[in-house]
Amino acid sequence: MNRVRAALGMLIAAAAWAQPDAVIRSFLAAPSAVSFHSADPDASAANPSPVLVTFELNGKQNRNWWLRVRSDSTNLLGCSFLPAAALRVACASVSVNVSSGPGGTGSCTPAINLSTSDQVLAQGRQSRDWGYYTITLAIAFQDTWRYQAPAGNSCSTNLVYTLDAP
Repeated sequence: MNRVRAALGMLIAAAAWAQPDAVIRSFLAAPSAVSFHSADPDASAANPSPVLVTFELNGKQNRNWWLRVRSDSTNLLGCSFLPAAALRVACASVSVNVSSGPGGTGSCTPAINLSTSDQVLAQGRQSRDWGYYTITLAIAFQDTWRYQAPAGNSCSTNLVYTLDAP
């Protein structure tokens, strides 16, 4: 199985494990840092931060692929009272551009609250040739009434993305 992991959240790192099935040429999650400002819950909700995940995959036609995410800690660093589950990750769109031959596909799965377990954000079918996949995500801080960060606190977590392409 071919796998790529990247940590975002505030750091990006990528590694690929190549096997004879599918070939992953690149993997990127950007931006490398996502910030949330403590908002007055009476005034407005915190705006989601967009994240773009892109990868190039020379796959095996009609085999599946999955993009998963997890937090590397139960609570946010710098704000131990805030659980990672206070962050909600939603897939907004998946687009696939194939160099030639039958195309790959992609679709979003329902939004998730972060946890330390891998959860699927997007999935699809591999193309026969090089496919260029772009996934738009939105990460939002949930429940500002329940979890209000003190002014001046910097809270973060590392998000670990896993691309499975057997």
